[in-house]
Amino acid sequence: MINRRRRRPYWRRTKSHLLLSLLLPMALVIAIPYMAGGLNQWRFLGFPLGYFALAHGAALVALFAVLRFVSRQDRFDREHGAHEEFWL
Repeated sequence: MINRRRRRPYWRRTKSHLLLSLLLPMALVIAIPYMAGGLNQWRFLGFPLGYFALAHGAALVALFAVLRFVSRQDRFDREHGAHEEFWL
């Protein structure tokens, strides 16, 4: 449990970390469909490149963003004394 004095900086850091972690996937969701028309003139594995990039790239970027967020948040939790051990 975090003591009261350290709780506010912990949540401020957690909130800013969450917002920064959402920037890359949100930029991808906005940018790729905007550029998909231009990318569709090329084909990759038989699919239009814009479709392929959106379908596969967005999933990979989202997975990477989640894994990065979880690992960094675990480090923040340990630094502030808020970590929990989970064993399944």
